[in-house]
This record gives sequence, structure tokens and C-alpha cells, in this order.
Amino acid sequence: MKRIYPLFLTAIVMLCTILACGDDDDGVMERPDNTSVYYQLTLSDWLLIYYDVEVTYQDVHGVEHTERVDNLNWQFKDKDQGELKNFYLKAVATSRGQFPTLSDSLKTMVFSCDYRAEYYSKKTSAKSIHQTPYRTTVKKENIETFVNSNPTIKLFECTYKNLSTLDE
Repeated sequence: MKRIYPLFLTAIVMLCTILACGDDDDGVMERPDNTSVYYQLTLSDWLLIYYDVEVTYQDVHGVEHTERVDNLNWQFKDKDQGELKNFYLKAVATSRGQFPTLSDSLKTMVFSCDYRAEYYSKKTSAKSIHQTPYRTTVKKENIETFVNSNPTIKLFECTYKNLSTLDE
């Protein structure tokens, strides 16, 4: 009888384990089968006074777009079915060659750029990149020299490929 009791107890534990593995997935949240991207660009006002800024990006279909940025906060949102394989976001500033009269009280100017790129897919879940890749301070008396010596500024370039493999 002493040998049968451990075997009987093992059989009951195995039976309970098998019954617990049902096909019932209630309470498990299924992520949607879609992909979304959100790009945001924040610029300093001084950058837009002296430079034209263009942003180039990929939408969820992989199509590249280029837009001129005319305000301090630019955004793009896109969502569709399927999986995002790559994303690309880049901003370039090109000198306007114009130098407006500045206030006598102004001492320095800050040229800066800040960007955020977020994406989501069923496989990768939500990911976010947020950086301030460009920031420089220029004294008022050096502004023309700075702009003339930096006619084009690559503010940032953010490229991610094979997003579906990031979590593996």
C-alpha cells in the first residue's frame, strides 16, 4: 500500500496538470494585427528664422515622403494593416541666406532640433526613440559667420531596419 500511494498521488497531479491546459484563452489580450508610426520634430525658432528645414520619412507602406517644415512642431501619424519592416526619418536644414535685424538686447541664439519616432506592430509591440541630436549656441555677433560656414546642417538621420527581429 505504501508503494501505491505515491503513484496514485503522482497520477492525480498529472491529471490536474493536463486538465489545466485547456483551450480557454479568456483574459489574454490579443494585440491588433496592424502597424502604426508616429514621428514628431520640434525645432527652435532661431533655426526656422535662418534655415529652411525639410523632413524625409517613410510611411507604414515604406513610401518615402519629403516635406518642408514651416512651424516649430511637425508631426506625422500613420496606421495600417500588416507589419512594418523598416522606418526612416531624416531632417536637413538649408540656409536661407537672409539675416534679419536682431534686437540689441539679444546676446546668444540656440539652434536645436528634437525628434521622436514611435512604432508599433503585433510582433514588436510599442517602441520609441526620442533624441536631441542637434543643439548649438551662437553669439549674436557670430550669427552670419555661423550660417555662412554651415549652409546645410544634417540635423539627424534615424534608420531602423528589420524591426520585426528586434525582440527576438
